[in-house]
Amino acid sequence: MASANLLVFVAFNFAISTMLPKLGYLTFMDSLLVGMFLITGSIVLVNIALRRLKTSGREDLARKIDSYLVIWIFPILHAIFLFWAVKFFLV
Repeated sequence: MASANLLVFVAFNFAISTMLPKLGYLTFMDSLLVGMFLITGSIVLVNIALRRLKTSGREDLARKIDSYLVIWIFPILHAIFLFWAVKFFLV
């Protein structure tokens, strides 16, 4: 699902790139796209690492890490990033 989400980000970027003017600075929407792309990319990398743990016989460790990341780390990362983006661009 995260890999498909990355493809959607790329397709959306191509779709809007022809409609918006080229600017020499980062806009609020650009920062949201870059931030969410980075977080989603990290989710893909974590999923690969968890899959490798599972195939090497350490499924219990992979489940613990996965539940901790899903419940705490990624939602907190999203909240911190959104707070920063709103504070930096809209305040």
